[in-house]
Amino acid sequence: MSTVDCLLVGHNEMSFRDYYGILENMAASSGRDHVAFRDLQFNCVNYEGDHLQGQDMLTTLYNEGRPEHERRTFYNGDCFWTAIAYLGSYLNKRGYSFDYVNLFQDEKERLRKLLLENNYHAVVLTGTMYVFEQNIWEVVRFVRSVRKDVKIIAGGPYISKQAEEREPEYLKPLFRYLDADFYCYSREGEQTLTKLIDALRHGTPLDTIPNLAYREGRGYKVTEKVKDHTPLAQNMVDYQLFAADYAKSGWANIRISDGCPYACAFCSFPEHGNERYVTLPLERIEQELDAIKAAGAITHIFFVDATFNVPKKKFKDLMQLMIRKQYGFKWHCFFRCDQADEEAIELMKQAGCIGVFLGLESASEIVLRNMDKTAHKADFRRTMPIFKRLGIRTMISVQVGFPGETYDTIADTMAFLEEIQPDFTRVQIWFCDVTTPVWYKRNTFDLQGKGYGWRHYTMDAETAVNLVEDAFMRLDGVTWIPDPGYNWVFCYMLENLGMPIERQKAFLGAFAEAARERLVLPGRPQIHADILKEMRELAQFDKEMPVASTQRRPFTGAAYRESEAFWVSLAEPEMEDRRIAATAKATHVHDVTLPALLLPLDELGMPEPVALEAAMLAAIASLDQGSDSVGLSPDGDVPFPVPAAAVASAEARESYESSLRGRLITHRTVGFFIQQHSHKLAYWRKRVPLLQHALVSGVGAQDLAAAVQRFALIPQQLERLELLFLMDRQGDMLHLGLAYDPATVSLDRARQALQSVAKTLPQQLGVNTALLPG
Repeated sequence: MSTVDCLLVGHNEMSFRDYYGILENMAASSGRDHVAFRDLQFNCVNYEGDHLQGQDMLTTLYNEGRPEHERRTFYNGDCFWTAIAYLGSYLNKRGYSFDYVNLFQDEKERLRKLLLENNYHAVVLTGTMYVFEQNIWEVVRFVRSVRKDVKIIAGGPYISKQAEEREPEYLKPLFRYLDADFYCYSREGEQTLTKLIDALRHGTPLDTIPNLAYREGRGYKVTEKVKDHTPLAQNMVDYQLFAADYAKSGWANIRISDGCPYACAFCSFPEHGNERYVTLPLERIEQELDAIKAAGAITHIFFVDATFNVPKKKFKDLMQLMIRKQYGFKWHCFFRCDQADEEAIELMKQAGCIGVFLGLESASEIVLRNMDKTAHKADFRRTMPIFKRLGIRTMISVQVGFPGETYDTIADTMAFLEEIQPDFTRVQIWFCDVTTPVWYKRNTFDLQGKGYGWRHYTMDAETAVNLVEDAFMRLDGVTWIPDPGYNWVFCYMLENLGMPIERQKAFLGAFAEAARERLVLPGRPQIHADILKEMRELAQFDKEMPVASTQRRPFTGAAYRESEAFWVSLAEPEMEDRRIAATAKATHVHDVTLPALLLPLDELGMPEPVALEAAMLAAIASLDQGSDSVGLSPDGDVPFPVPAAAVASAEARESYESSLRGRLITHRTVGFFIQQHSHKLAYWRKRVPLLQHALVSGVGAQDLAAAVQRFALIPQQLERLELLFLMDRQGDMLHLGLAYDPATVSLDRARQALQSVAKTLPQQLGVNTALLPG
């Protein structure tokens, strides 16, 4: 066996099924919808009984009907990971030997082979993109299953962040759970790592190595914490070492600066690097780009610097260098539009820029001031037209919920997004990170809690996720990036693989419709056929296939906004006591039905179906003056709410029959969804309607399962529903039935309600003869 200093293990992507399950369990254990789990719903769909992210849906639909050798897996991390490149280069320059595995989930068998064929002083696990400890735990378990004797070192941003946020008594249990032998807990651990590997190589003591936790007996000993920083200029990537791996994707992530010159209150950079913000000298950047070119096969670069175009003069010099050298790279970057002018953007285009990420965060001056942001709406208004003219794609980020945020400020932000029309956006909930500057001003903002469990002087996290959902439902003309699972960087990776950006936009638009449908109708088992057809055809981007023509569907942003305006117009002004009563009511599944009552239609004057329906709704609404709406489920369609006022009088029923019913049906799909959003109705100073009674027409009383199934599409409304009436017109007889929950409604109450409706129905139809049920 060969002896090698270390084996570097790159990223481990947790399966989305596991990730979804973790957040679902968090939501269930908290007794409410955990905001992270709510947010996840905007980024996945249900297909063939499984939850799928955007990249998974693309993979599934692309591979349908293809032989095994033509199938592909699309994954937004399918490139050579920067952590491996930097660590490997650092170790190699200092005389340490290493092997590596780039993607754990795809290269387990190669990892097993390396572990069995070599002796390693240590296996080093990186943790760049992790949010849960399970990513690390899974790799540790696998390594231990192959070689119990090998030493395991865990480090990277996940470990360092836990060390910063957790008290020591909570940090050590995490270390025991993960079961690694060593933890490098500094933000930049290259020096700690090399000292540790050297100590393992020579068997020297560990207690003098700073920024280290190591197993000692049944616990862990933690050494002194000191600043551990290696200047970027001293640790450039040796691209020749990894040329073959870079060639697989044609993609390289590079960095030309340390730190950030700004101090945005929501960002952790100010605490971990602002004091040392430096950019590489231009000649050093040139050497880096020359090395990338010499490595061959790298065609696309992502400049990962937080402030790539600062300072402005140096940035323009770099652009002119890239133009002069004619590297031919396509590239994208993070960009500050407050530090840009037309000349700089035009130079970017000539130098190969195809896309920029712009941190808008908010269009509210109040929120921006609290964030200590220096970019404002005027900067975006000035630069966005230039990007559009030059064909440089734009991704704009928005955070919802930072101190100062209100319903009005997010409305301003969404209106501004619609005005400037970027190519992509992702509206996300603000995450309260205790290592960011806002934490030190928390008393100023009455900020309490952290992570996704915060509240402050203008908002709480639960309200913020409601507003993100509202933004997701209403957004029109701007492509929503479903992240996690399909981030803005992935757009360019896919373009490299042959899927044009415009086709991706269409695919993501259809994906967003499917996600909205899932939110509105969670009981629907499958994606709308038209949406699925469009996604399937768009996914087959390497085939000459016709793409389904875009047509008006209820889950587009424009259709939703139109429907929202309609339903809000029908809601009544807010009355606090009624609104509270509406949200407090709860029942369960309607599992008991009364025998059908039969009414002779000829005695009712053989009314037209719509007139009969209106009269029946009016009769149901008259049962209880506390009921604002009666629900209707026409045969074979999605249920929708009917305001009691719409059938309360002969004049109202005439309007219902002639025009309102048609509009209700046009906007039926989101009717209950909008009614259940108390936060949205409260913004319009409207109250939440109380749905106690509902009607299913065209279904016999004996077919209870089919009747309840339609209302199962709207489970939130079922929690309020007491009585589900069934009406079926057969020949010259009218069948009336009733389904109810015996746990909350007595048999006498149900029987009286059915008989009352049967007696009231003739009066609503204007028939004088009193008809009594048989």
